[in-house]
Amino acid sequence: MDRALISLALLLMMLLPISFPGAEAAGKEIYCISSLNGCTCATADGRRFDFTSLSRATNDPYIARDASYLTKYFYNPCNAVPIPGGPVTSAVVQKGTTAPSVQCGSSLYSKGYTMTGETGIVYFKFTHGDYDPQTGGSRQAIVKYVCDPSKVQPEFKFVNEEPKLQYNLEMSTALACVTTPPAPSTTGPIPTGSTPHHEPNRVHVKVSVSLGTILVILFCVTVLAYFMGGALYNHYARQRTGSDLVPNLVFWTELPSLIKDGFNFVLCKYGKQGYSNL
Repeated sequence: MDRALISLALLLMMLLPISFPGAEAAGKEIYCISSLNGCTCATADGRRFDFTSLSRATNDPYIARDASYLTKYFYNPCNAVPIPGGPVTSAVVQKGTTAPSVQCGSSLYSKGYTMTGETGIVYFKFTHGDYDPQTGGSRQAIVKYVCDPSKVQPEFKFVNEEPKLQYNLEMSTALACVTTPPAPSTTGPIPTGSTPHHEPNRVHVKVSVSLGTILVILFCVTVLAYFMGGALYNHYARQRTGSDLVPNLVFWTELPSLIKDGFNFVLCKYGKQGYSNL
């Protein structure tokens, strides 16, 4: 029975890394090496999205409404949405029926990015919005451009506010389906009297490491340390050479048969085959 338990333990150790696949579910964020205020995005792999033609006059931004149809969100690609008596560099503005207009994100602090595994989708994130004293945080907005060949005229809609103070909006347009090689430089309208502070022109890649990957790394390091440490000990402390340097040589010689016994034990326990006494 002891031999069977040892065999089963070895089998479980071999199958443990398989139980935790190392694939990332969320993918990677790849920031645009050049972007402008929700207007253009050039990626390191040679794609370039240009939404300049979606820009409207200052007094005619795109409008989206929430589910209650009482709160409006104003957005104008390539241009700011000025708030009367307030900031003139707002990228996204929220306006309720009674509450004053608030800045959900500033056009001076924007960055564009794409996600690996997605095509025809570009995100523009605007931060440094108005401060909310109730939660102690600042508002921010993410506008997601989605490829839709049927949307010659773009459709702008509010998605949700999740997490709190992050306003997610979506712009469906055929322009997101078309990419061109990146231009030498990116130009476009900039709000008068303002100097944009965009993300540095570099690629940021977020890589997540799964539990399975960590277990595999720890397992490999442990095995390497075990064999190297055991070989050094046998050589210098016990004056052994050749195959006798391997620690617990008898055990590793019997390992293949132990693994076989482990499979036989599982088949005996849950399968139809019998199991002979050892």
